[in-house]
Amino acid sequence: MKTVESKVAETILQENKKIEVGAHTFSIVAPTTATLIQVSKLISFLPSVKLDAENFIYESLSIAEKCDVLGAIAATMILGARKQPNTQSEKKSRLKWLKIGRKKSEIDELAEFILYNLSPSELETLIVELLKGLEIQSFFQVTVSLLEVNLLRATR
Repeated sequence: MKTVESKVAETILQENKKIEVGAHTFSIVAPTTATLIQVSKLISFLPSVKLDAENFIYESLSIAEKCDVLGAIAATMILGARKQPNTQSEKKSRLKWLKIGRKKSEIDELAEFILYNLSPSELETLIVELLKGLEIQSFFQVTVSLLEVNLLRATR
């Protein structure tokens, strides 16, 4: 078990960890709050549907065209939020890598690589392992604590 100090040092120094998925090895940067926030924004682009267990094949295939953001989610968790494009016009586009005549960012290139080279089961393994390393529980604790402080604050 790592101490909080060692986790902070890894984050500040941007020490990379490695994760292997099939024949691919990915170098992962230490998670930051900005990465967690960016992943949250990307997840909002996933379709919001409740899949029927009896027709899961048909329903999964019917929403698959809207799930191309999965590559960007995985790429963001691997490279971190610092590798995100900086211009507002690029941030607004959910399908950045489909734009013609524009240089692709590292996130775009890795997202495309992930979508074209990993099987669905490899993508699932990758995303689950990356989510474990995002320290979501720590972020949750901080936000809940701050929300509680806000609720306890005196009102007029």
